[in-house]
Amino acid sequence: MSDTPLRILQLYPKEDYFTGAAIQVRELALGLQARGHDVIIGTRPSDIWRAKTREAGVRHHALPMASEVDLRSVWRLVGILRGHRTQIVHAQKGKARTLAMLAGLVVRIPVLVLNRGVSFPLDPLNRLGYTTRRVTAIVAVCESIKRGLVRQGVAAEKIEVIYSGTDTARFHPGVDGSGIRRELGLDRGHFLVTQIGTRSWKGNDEVLEAMAKVVPRLPHARLLFVGARGGKVQALRERAAALGVGGAVSV
Repeated sequence: MSDTPLRILQLYPKEDYFTGAAIQVRELALGLQARGHDVIIGTRPSDIWRAKTREAGVRHHALPMASEVDLRSVWRLVGILRGHRTQIVHAQKGKARTLAMLAGLVVRIPVLVLNRGVSFPLDPLNRLGYTTRRVTAIVAVCESIKRGLVRQGVAAEKIEVIYSGTDTARFHPGVDGSGIRRELGLDRGHFLVTQIGTRSWKGNDEVLEAMAKVVPRLPHARLLFVGARGGKVQALRERAAALGVGGAVSV
């Protein structure tokens, strides 16, 4: 880490605050600020982000970021970069990367860093976004993702592996889980399995099929899905019912 304070923009093109990515953006900004760096955060308009950044003493900018070619956001971003004299832009998603690269056609971005936390194959346009010289470095959250990027043509020396951190003051074996157990109607005798995140590649069907084998042997076993929204809630409930474990699954 440089001994000279740096001016850094963390760009997160969403408004949510409940995902791991969102929490890590805030924690990263706080950590950098605590080390003396000048950090600002850009997100989509969000009351919770405005409140959380104000509480933390971090400057926050709201940009529409409606799409990867949202020119209104590009011009707003140009103004932010010029006013802040930003030295490093850390783009947290593909949309943020593209908007930053478009802004970089107007104002110089000395260092552009990307995050890569998924293992999907890169399509040709995305591959260009990772291999271009305008991207200085890529942070991969594990060695497997780095290897996948290298196989797809991204220079290995451009990729740094930094594993996601966990706030052990909040998450540790001594955390009192009685509140959620009461909410779910469970007592200490129930064995609770929790799955965080419900996107298809998280293995939802597999864990439900596993529960269908576990519950007959361990009737007090329960499964909790966290993070489902909209139609996904009903789909998971219907799948659990079809497997005969509807009463053992909460979504």
